Amino acid sequence: MLGNHRGEQLTFRRIPASPAGPLEVRALYIPGDGPPPRHSHPNQDVSFDVIEGALRVWVADDEPFVAAAGDRFEIPAGTVYAVAPEGDEPCRFDRRIDPALRSELLFRRLWRLNADRPARIGEVARVLLRHRREYRLERPPGWMQRPLFAALAAIDVVQGWLRRS
Repeated sequence: MLGNHRGEQLTFRRIPASPAGPLEVRALYIPGDGPPPRHSHPNQDVSFDVIEGALRVWVADDEPFVAAAGDRFEIPAGTVYAVAPEGDEPCRFDRRIDPALRSELLFRRLWRLNADRPARIGEVARVLLRHRREYRLERPPGWMQRPLFAALAAIDVVQGWLRRS
């Protein structure tokens, strides 16, 4: 199980033997910070099964909807979306990502960065540079992400050197 500084949790339920198989995780999200950035999984379909609580879901340009315990919804590959707990209660849900590609490693890297404190933008940029097949932000535009993230990652490295000296 992975955890972050906010008390959220991620548990790997099924790790595929190859990147072509599906990855299944169970997540506990805590309300508070608003939705994560709108993003897509360019090469992966994602399905959600809400176990307890409720999720507010933003998909493409559609009006947001609420998925409650017992609801299931799917996000096709390449579709921009975001999810966040609805209301004041935590939300527990299962997520299936198919094919997994390197999503397990992506989750481990991002959750490790946020374990004890919010991750710095340069740290996140370094991870996103390595996982473009699995995860893309809606903004900035795709053509701008690689050079921008490379610059942010470089700045973070230099700031790390300065903090140590």
